[in-house]
Amino acid sequence: HFATLQKSQAMSNHAALVDALSAKARAIHLLQAAIETMEPSQRIMVLVAVVFFINFDLIDSGRGGWLIHIEAAGSLVASLLQDAPMADASVAALGYCVAGDCLTFYAFGSAISPVNSPTSSAYGQINVLSVLRRVEAHSYHCCPPDILETIMSASRLCDEHHGQNIPYDEILASASSLLSRALAFDVPSWVHNIRGLSANDDLSVRIKIGSAHQAAACIYLLLAFPELTCPLRAEDLVTRILDNLSSIPHDHILLKGCVWPMFIGGAQTENLDTRKWFSNRLYTAWMKNSWICPWGYVETAMEILTRIWDARDRHAGDASVQGWIPLSFI
Repeated sequence: HFATLQKSQAMSNHAALVDALSAKARAIHLLQAAIETMEPSQRIMVLVAVVFFINFDLIDSGRGGWLIHIEAAGSLVASLLQDAPMADASVAALGYCVAGDCLTFYAFGSAISPVNSPTSSAYGQINVLSVLRRVEAHSYHCCPPDILETIMSASRLCDEHHGQNIPYDEILASASSLLSRALAFDVPSWVHNIRGLSANDDLSVRIKIGSAHQAAACIYLLLAFPELTCPLRAEDLVTRILDNLSSIPHDHILLKGCVWPMFIGGAQTENLDTRKWFSNRLYTAWMKNSWICPWGYVETAMEILTRIWDARDRHAGDASVQGWIPLSFI
């Protein structure tokens, strides 16, 4: 965090970065040793350590290293949740919280990377909604479990479409069902029924961020399956994201939850003023909130948006290119 903070403030971060990388190397060595001698009762602690590595790479840049740790986490989460209920309630609560983080990381990652890997089979054994609903009060992304599950399901359908001999009309019917469910999801009702939130929690902001995630998931489905029929145009969904996020203060504690829908909305729009708004908003999150959002993946998201816009503008009018996902370079 300190090295990234110095980088965002254009300061020399060489010493801090060397310290961070040295600590990471030592931690990887210790993690390897722990895995080699791991007892079943120690899996939660090892999983917590793996999540720290995921966060480390997201702080650094989020360019792909974290996906390796997601694979390891998937197997640990699956084996952990398949066991008999844990006797220690506090340990069980920790286990579910960490599992929820892993599923959230995996859901967003699956939308921008292939999911036909060992990770998919591990996470495929997990009751996603059950885990996410247990820990929804602790989700700093404020993304409804049903919407996260929709993103994961859409990613799997994309994989089935490109890698398996399943009739496309069947895949399209499943995608249409996912889109209908996402559009019908009642975000305000979900927020007002989350158990375990602080009495001082900002419910109105949670509703806005949750609604932005809902719109972003719908955009993703329309991009993945252009033949889908939707009552809203993709640009209407972009406007919904902008309308919900524009009134959230740039220093709000839940700001981190805005990054994914801002990226999706920004990548989708062709309006230059809207592109500028999303770009400036991400820049503000990165530069003015170093202790709330000191994540290198925000800077990476800004760089990728610029590349997507350049590629889309170069291919404007090319009917063979549908959407921006094939152009994203992620």
